[in-house]
Formats: sequence, structure tokens, C-alpha cells
Amino acid sequence: MSSINVAASIATVRVDLDNWTGLRCTDMFTLLKVNNDWKIMNKVFHLHA
Repeated sequence: MSSINVAASIATVRVDLDNWTGLRCTDMFTLLKVNNDWKIMNKVFHLHA
């Protein structure tokens, strides 16, 4: 994980990685804490050229 930011019951996570084909990509997630469990609400990604 490249970064994690938490503010009370919400969080963002950024993951930078090289996938199995050799492409570099960035995934970004927003999370919500519900009943003491973190749930992924959204995901966006970018494939680097």
C-alpha cells in the first residue's frame, strides 16, 4: 500500500503496483466503517502508459 488516510469512519487507500503483464497501475479505494468492519465503497484505477 502506498498510502492510507483515515478520518473517523471513512478512509482512502492508494495502491501502486506492477501487474502480471508488466503494466504499472494505481488503484484508489474509499472505505466506510460499518458495525466495526471496513467496507470498500468505491474503486478507481489508472493504467500508466
